Amino acid sequence: MSNKCIQRVQALLKESSISGTDQDEIINQIKLAQAERNLANLDEINVDEVAKEVSEQLKLQKQINKRNAIENEIKVRNYIEHLSKNFADTPDEGMLSILVGSEKRVTGARASVAVKQQALTNTLYLGFTRKLKDNNLEAMFAKADANTQLRIARTMEQIGKGLEVTEKNPTFSRMEGLMEGI
Repeated sequence: MSNKCIQRVQALLKESSISGTDQDEIINQIKLAQAERNLANLDEINVDEVAKEVSEQLKLQKQINKRNAIENEIKVRNYIEHLSKNFADTPDEGMLSILVGSEKRVTGARASVAVKQQALTNTLYLGFTRKLKDNNLEAMFAKADANTQLRIARTMEQIGKGLEVTEKNPTFSRMEGLMEGI
C-alpha cells in the first residue's frame, strides 16, 4: 500500500465510530503488514541473487577444474615423452630421474622432484633466517637449549595451524609476526 492508501484509510477511520486508540492500532497493523510484505520481497530478491552468484561460482569452479585437469594431463604427457625419448631402454632409470634425478647425461635427468623440493626448502629456510635477523631473534635461536627449542617449535606449530599461542613469553609472541607469510 502506498501513503495515499494509508491516508484514505485514516480519513475513513476519522469519519467512523471507531475509537482513536483502535484507529491507531489499525493503521499500525497495516504498516506492519506492509513491512512484512516488503521483507518477503527482499528475501525473494536476495535468494535469487545468491542463487545466481552460487551458480556462477560453480560454473567458474568447473572451468578451473577442467583447466587443472588439462594442465595435469599435459604434465603427465610431458613426463611420458621425456621417458620415451631419453630412457626408452631403461624406463626404471627414467622414473628414478623424475623422482630423484639421474647421473645419465640426458636433458632433464637432474630436474627431479627431489631437486625442486630441496630448492623450495632452501628458499623457505633462507626466508625464515632473514626474518629472524630482521626481528633480532637470531641470538635466541642460536643459544636455545632443548627445552627452549621445544617451546619454540610448539609456538611455531600453533601459529602455523592458526591456534592460540599458549606460550606467554613475550619473545615467543613476537614470533607471530615473524611467521606470517612463511
